[in-house]
Amino acid sequence: MGTRMILHRHYLIDASALVPFFLPKATKPRIAITQLLKMPDRGRANLYVPNFCMAECSRAIAALTCREDAASDDSVGVYRKTMDELVDLVSRRRKGLIRSLELERLHLVDIETIYIAQWRNPPLDPEQALSCIDGLVLAVAKRLMEEYDREHVRVVTARAPVARMCQENPELLPPAIYTPKEPISGG
Repeated sequence: MGTRMILHRHYLIDASALVPFFLPKATKPRIAITQLLKMPDRGRANLYVPNFCMAECSRAIAALTCREDAASDDSVGVYRKTMDELVDLVSRRRKGLIRSLELERLHLVDIETIYIAQWRNPPLDPEQALSCIDGLVLAVAKRLMEEYDREHVRVVTARAPVARMCQENPELLPPAIYTPKEPISGG
């Protein structure tokens, strides 16, 4: 009788994939993160978020919660409650289901490689170019792939340019899960 080996993966989650988890509507990106959050308990995955993505999450959540009435105590309360839930997921002192990865000098060196790869095959639409945060996320993903190999690392994103870069540069970057379209499986 053979035993079924469960593949252990490392998922790097960017802000675009993480923020929808905190929205009340059950969107595909929210469902994807919900699936990921179940995996560490089953011993099948390590989840990571680059520490600089926390600032991007804060900006996006503030825009969503304070858009209509930024001056109201209710809006500020919703923002703070949501950010507290986010910190619960990432903080080592709290639940810590998602580990925070520090930005390192090598990531800043690798970002040059990421942008050179992008401009070797530039997007047809300039709006689909990588942002500076996207470039840093991919530099972190590149290092994770070098540490754990391509088969065991995934970038989880709701940004089409990030998913495109991963798809078009398999020698450089791990595969991406584009949360608006792709489900996350347990394997």
